[in-house]
Amino acid sequence: MSTAQIIGILEEFKAQGGKYLVLTGGEPFMRKDIFSILDCAERLGLPFNLASNSLAMNEERRTRICAVDISATL
Repeated sequence: MSTAQIIGILEEFKAQGGKYLVLTGGEPFMRKDIFSILDCAERLGLPFNLASNSLAMNEERRTRICAVDISATL
């Protein structure tokens, strides 16, 4: 699924009264656009949880994830 398709789904989810988003895997961090998706959820005011096995985690991703208002299971 493309980034635009996922963002469209998130916008539709919010418009239809969606309250909370849970992102799991596979491994969410395998997506190169994961931070675009997280930024969209934040912009829409959707609280979210991210579950990761942390195998794809690196220093840049750790720094970026700390800057996002998120509940994460790593």
